[in-house]
Amino acid sequence: MNSLQAIYEKETSKLTQLLTELGKLGIKDEKIPLPGIIVVGNQSAGKSSLVEAISKISLPRDVNTCTRCPITISMSNCPSMDTVEYKFSIQIRYDRSTGDALTAAESQTVDFGQNSQDPRAVPERILRAQMYLRHSDLSIDYCLETPLDTLTNKFNDLAGKKQFSKNIIHVEEMGPYLPNLVFTDLPGIISNTGSNSSENTIELVQSLVAEQMSVESNIILVAMPMTDLDDMNNQAAFRLAAAADPGGKRTIGVLTKPDCVKNPAEAKAKGSQL
Repeated sequence: MNSLQAIYEKETSKLTQLLTELGKLGIKDEKIPLPGIIVVGNQSAGKSSLVEAISKISLPRDVNTCTRCPITISMSNCPSMDTVEYKFSIQIRYDRSTGDALTAAESQTVDFGQNSQDPRAVPERILRAQMYLRHSDLSIDYCLETPLDTLTNKFNDLAGKKQFSKNIIHVEEMGPYLPNLVFTDLPGIISNTGSNSSENTIELVQSLVAEQMSVESNIILVAMPMTDLDDMNNQAAFRLAAAADPGGKRTIGVLTKPDCVKNPAEAKAKGSQL
């Protein structure tokens, strides 16, 4: 690494860490336009694969444990570190019981367990955090210390659990050879009321995504399966992005699931038209 690149890496790492800390303080809620990247897409659009390709970490994948709340991933290049380390926290901006917005004084960001150097710990920690955020009867200690199978069974038996939460999970990824980048993975947009999804749940997710899309300082990454190119205009994610960013200046489409395409030549031609 030459000296100019080393200086660039050092300064961008400082900026990334600053953006992370400001975000955890809720600065963006005060209408201060921090730059950001949001990853959106319909359910089963390959969004998780896109996030994993960027961050090199795994996310919960089961149909009942996919992205259930916004997950902000902060990647910081730290050449002095020998290995990658992960730090976890949760930002509570909405009442876990009622879902009502909290005041700035009531909002809080708290650590969620100890740091880890094991990448296999990331999806489990995210899953535990999602269960904590989706039911007010659960404590942080219980969600962290209870065996996962026991916790999952307990959570599934609880009445009144929320399908989704607007509270945020923060995953900080620090180590050598990482890009300096901050982005937020949003829940997949639900198109119909099947799969135990109510109209209220559909509206909650769409309003959450639309709210983040409307922030002028956010770049919008839209995951689009190559198998659905014929139906692109009917994709809720693209419709919401077009409404928030009519000129397409902040929107980037990312084609996913190329391995599912039956006619590669036709898909390539359609993809080039996007």
